[in-house]
Amino acid sequence: MPIPQDILDCLRADDQTLTELNFSRCYPDLTVADMRSLANALRGNHYITKLILCEDGIEDEGICILAEALPAVPSLIELDVSVNNIGDTGATALFSVTTLKCLDVAANSVTDRAAEQLLHNTTLYYVHLDGNSVSPALVAQIDVQLEGNEQKEATQLREEFHRFIESLSSPNELELALSVAKESIQAHAGKEAVPVMQ
Repeated sequence: MPIPQDILDCLRADDQTLTELNFSRCYPDLTVADMRSLANALRGNHYITKLILCEDGIEDEGICILAEALPAVPSLIELDVSVNNIGDTGATALFSVTTLKCLDVAANSVTDRAAEQLLHNTTLYYVHLDGNSVSPALVAQIDVQLEGNEQKEATQLREEFHRFIESLSSPNELELALSVAKESIQAHAGKEAVPVMQ
């Protein structure tokens, strides 16, 4: 099996040192059984943030299995499934996931029919659609939707932070809150809104 058993075991064990996985160009290609094993191992993991499954021969059925598991993996915010055999069925399943922030589905077989689902996704910030059959007009609409998603979340985070600051009762608590906020800002420094790529 292309995905090593020890990696699957680490995912199941919720290993906090395993935050990114790159299974690009697995040979042989990832089968439906491989995707089922991966999806089952990911469920309940709290540390994995990025998963790359580029050029793995994944088809709709395998992607649907993965998409079904993603809500149980809220830490996973970046997924790359570019250059596979994903059509509208698999793409529709992915586009309805509300835990992802960045999604790369470039060079697949996605059409407007599936891409329209992105107009209803309120959590994605970035989607790479290059190499699919999505019309430029729809890409422009999706770009506006994704930009709005990011702005809305930024506003919500600011409001939550202000409520938190107002709830503090001592200077020490304020100093700690500012320290945590500074670390968070530094962690996201340089991360700007990126439009849909076509």
